[in-house]
Amino acid sequence: MTRTLLLTLGLLAFTLVGCAGSLVREDDTLAGYRLELARLVETGVLTKNDAEKFYGIASLEMERRAALRAGRLRSEPSDPTALPTGS
Repeated sequence: MTRTLLLTLGLLAFTLVGCAGSLVREDDTLAGYRLELARLVETGVLTKNDAEKFYGIASLEMERRAALRAGRLRSEPSDPTALPTGS
């Protein structure tokens, strides 16, 4: 189970870092991430529910980053885990 969690978290981190470092459209990145999660479900590494949870996390992070780029959210460099302010 620990190996599965580490593999999935690594995939999530790789996807999110790739989103931040390139000019790839976010929809394309999320679609690729969904395909990779589907492969992990097919091979039995993840359950369907786990895949949906990880996809939801990735979607929320992409939305947060888009809002930051649009200037709708404050970014606190000292607290990278800060939640959106809702402004």
